[in-house]
Amino acid sequence: MTQQSPSLGFIGFGRMASALCQGFFSFLNRESIFFYRQNKSAIAQTEAEFKIKYKPLDQILCCDLILIAVKPQQLLSVLQTFPFVFKSSVMVSILAGVNICYYERYLGKDTPIARVMPNTPALIKEGISTLCFNSSVSLAQQQLIRDLFLQVGQVIELDETHFDIATGISGSGPAFIYQLADYIAKVGASEGLDYKTSLALVSQTLIGAGKMLASPSESVADLIRAVSSPKGTTQAGLEVMRSSSIESHIQDTILAAIQRSKDISRSY
Repeated sequence: MTQQSPSLGFIGFGRMASALCQGFFSFLNRESIFFYRQNKSAIAQTEAEFKIKYKPLDQILCCDLILIAVKPQQLLSVLQTFPFVFKSSVMVSILAGVNICYYERYLGKDTPIARVMPNTPALIKEGISTLCFNSSVSLAQQQLIRDLFLQVGQVIELDETHFDIATGISGSGPAFIYQLADYIAKVGASEGLDYKTSLALVSQTLIGAGKMLASPSESVADLIRAVSSPKGTTQAGLEVMRSSSIESHIQDTILAAIQRSKDISRSY
């Protein structure tokens, strides 16, 4: 692997890949980032927008890092076209529900393979990515992948058996947060505050609360107590929340996403 200027080739270039690519520019030379996509009509637009070059698949496979970002239904046809077994390149998959062993079935266990579950806030470098590696990924390659995804947010290494859970919580989680924000903003609108202003209140509240949650100095219970006062507005809302079924509904939402990830895994 070229340590000083590693090359990265995208196979597939949809929304998640484009979000990652923007963040990777701060770590990799733009001239060392390439892409391959099956939608030929989108090649010129991608080159113009991201200032990276298209390469045919056989040339992408010579990159140090090969990031697989195709639609799951396209994966098998792509893997079956790979002309050789990889030794120095690392296959990096960001596909939900596709286990490392699936890639090893077609590429061999000697192929270095990393699995990553990023999320869409990577677009603003506030994402979180879970990582795992097979035994063929060298320590240097592992560190390169960690450093790469740290450019778009935080990184947590997990055993692959926990990836379905991470998919439900952080991979799908932004959509659940957006939906919750919409529900809250609509309450403000129904009470006479315009929706846009109400949503601005919600979004900044989520940003601030999220940063406080990330601090290791206080527990969730401590943070709740800091906002609450006896017979106050927060306490009134918490009493309704705790007596409702909201906890089970939120749990069911996350569990549905986790179960779908498990179902996808079993189909490969």
